[in-house]
Amino acid sequence: MDDSDMPHEGGYELEYGEKQGPVEDVFSDEVKARYVGAKREDNMPHLYAIVESSFQGMFHESLEGKPSNQAIIITGESGAGKTFNTKKALEFIDVVNNASLKAAGKTNDGEQTMTDKIKNTMPIMDAFGNATMPRNDDSSRFGKLIKLYFDKRTHIATGANITPYLLEKNRCCAQQSWERNFHCFYYMLSAHNSGDKTLFDGTPYKLQRKQDYRMLNKLKGVDGVDDSSDAAHFEGSGLDATVVQYVVCDKEEFVDSGRVVVKDGEDSECKAFAELKQALVDNGFSEETQNELWTIMSALLLLGNVEYE
Repeated sequence: MDDSDMPHEGGYELEYGEKQGPVEDVFSDEVKARYVGAKREDNMPHLYAIVESSFQGMFHESLEGKPSNQAIIITGESGAGKTFNTKKALEFIDVVNNASLKAAGKTNDGEQTMTDKIKNTMPIMDAFGNATMPRNDDSSRFGKLIKLYFDKRTHIATGANITPYLLEKNRCCAQQSWERNFHCFYYMLSAHNSGDKTLFDGTPYKLQRKQDYRMLNKLKGVDGVDDSSDAAHFEGSGLDATVVQYVVCDKEEFVDSGRVVVKDGEDSECKAFAELKQALVDNGFSEETQNELWTIMSALLLLGNVEYE
């Protein structure tokens, strides 16, 4: 089957058939170059073909009609790859925008591109809007609308805004079995518990261990109470099933064999916290604003421990 046999069906990209030999990196710079300025039918079906077609649709007439505003909807169930493909689409738009800059005889002079600025917001949105779910360790618990604006004459990106919506706010208070709270709490506490003061000093915020906060997830049975059989399997594992699921564990492995397998731990969360802090700096959050942020997060965790009689 050659490339021409791959059908492009409306907004869907279908690919079938068998391939042999090494698997090509389908998001490499070489692949990007093949799709810049190309017609949709000139290449194999790809996310880049959709983005390029939409870009051209803003400025040139086509079979679909006159130039007009374009929209790309990236959807799917949890774990389908929505966040990943959004990032890849932005990377390709960056390449297309650089081509427009070059055609106009301009350069970005080492400054961040518009799409770089958007990508730099993602560690913040991911930390405060994503959580671990049974089928997806990094599930977005909100939607986001990204708008990009281009100059009609030069085709250069001139601005952008991001609108988050439908944030699952109730996750702060309670989660289902084998789910966790938002990543930001675990990142902050991992950084504090690491003892690396150059990364983060949580002392002014009166931070404790992850295990000490009720708002962070407890492992529960299907009846909504602590499952003693879960607790029995966790004995000797170093994890306390009756307190909190404070690391990311493999649920399927646990259900199938009763083995506790840690998929993600404090080292990776410390790294994620460092990336979050850098993203806050890159997006203009002052030291004072960051201090207020950690203070609010600590206050939320402490409020979750309040008992009422």
